[in-house]
Amino acid sequence: MKKEILMRRYPSVVIALHWAMALLILAAYLTSEGGPHVRTNPPTLHFWLGMSVLALFVPRFISRLVQGGPPADNSHGELLALATRAGHWALYALILFVPLSGWYAASRLGLAVSFLGFQLPSIAVDGPPGFLADLHQLGGNAILILAGLHALMALWHQFIFKDGTLLRMLPSLRSNSPD
Repeated sequence: MKKEILMRRYPSVVIALHWAMALLILAAYLTSEGGPHVRTNPPTLHFWLGMSVLALFVPRFISRLVQGGPPADNSHGELLALATRAGHWALYALILFVPLSGWYAASRLGLAVSFLGFQLPSIAVDGPPGFLADLHQLGGNAILILAGLHALMALWHQFIFKDGTLLRMLPSLRSNSPD
């Protein structure tokens, strides 16, 4: 017996924010660098990408709290539903923590962080980057791993469970399709 396909989609704004953030996170990861040369040659593109992720986090998270999302398909068991919720909240935590910890590390190094033409205030006093800079790197790795698992599970739902979960977050190819 074929399971009923979940057809209710996320709102278009949430879909756009989701994919924009995914691309920005990947680009930030690919432009990351560390080491002693960061003080003399700061990775400004990496900083800008990280601040972009942080800026998009705010409307994305508010949207999640206010609008929620389509009803979850819990037909695959409560353990999978719990893992799904935990994975989403872990991604949200990392999406907030990684840019903030990077901003902190840059501030500790005395580096200016600019975004959209504005120099952001330093959020820490000058000094060695410290433990939080190490956590920034670990968080960057963790977010990529967790996002990869998130993508694999979406594909698993689409091609193994055949429940339409992935389709709820894909951009619509038809202009007249309801959100």
